[in-house]
Amino acid sequence: MNKKTCIVALLLVCLSGISSGDTNEDITAYVYFMDHSIKGEGFFSQYHDMTSNTILVSKLAHGSGIYEEDMSYDSRNRATFYPKTNEYDTTSSERIKFSTSTGFAYSPFNLDLGKSLNITMQSKGLVKTAVKSYFCADGNNCSGLSAGSRLSSLDALGMDVSGDLYFTDTTSSDEDKITDNVKGHAKMTTSAKFNGRARIEVIDMNSDLYEDLRVDEEYAGRFSFTKSISRIFGYSYVGKTEEHWMPCCLLDGRLTATSEEIFSCSCTPGNASRV
Repeated sequence: MNKKTCIVALLLVCLSGISSGDTNEDITAYVYFMDHSIKGEGFFSQYHDMTSNTILVSKLAHGSGIYEEDMSYDSRNRATFYPKTNEYDTTSSERIKFSTSTGFAYSPFNLDLGKSLNITMQSKGLVKTAVKSYFCADGNNCSGLSAGSRLSSLDALGMDVSGDLYFTDTTSSDEDKITDNVKGHAKMTTSAKFNGRARIEVIDMNSDLYEDLRVDEEYAGRFSFTKSISRIFGYSYVGKTEEHWMPCCLLDGRLTATSEEIFSCSCTPGNASRV
């Protein structure tokens, strides 16, 4: 068996920020790359899970027989990497791009561990791929997408899967309002030829947190299919900033009235006396 795995992990930065009320918030930013190539015969089992705050790509696979795969992941959570200069910046965005190419042919595999122990692996192939994107823009307006395919009881498989998930959330404020802008997309394309069973499912979640089943397909036998799924979203929320309970008694952020003026509601920027 010839196995070559190359994993490059770049950037793990912990940032400490201070929000209103002097509350500390820890933020983890990272860039993660992974290239994977394998070809051989025997038993295999895989589990991959690439996750940021709002987007996810996962893969599960196992079986016995001839297996060949090339895979690439590029995951970036609140960070951007510049390969030419070997530098990075922190950002407000998240992104996962991936591609896999898989070939499989089932056959039993004998594992000889000595005269007294011989194990025969008989596992028909299974490959499950899923993408998820979910966010709540202002705590109430939630939206999400879950899409994936599950191919099982496989005698043979040739499969290509690629995807691109992106999410960004920026906030701006002025004297009387706060604006929260959210945008992104979730895209996945699957092409497969197989002898076995397959299920394809797409679930959409709306702002009322109800799950709507958009696509539900099942196949058993010899089939080939190509499925492309794309969801592009954008959302803008505008809220008012909290008004101070005694704005007339403040000048340049400093208290400019006596206690008598404050509780009698008689202070104004024109007649307030300094404390």
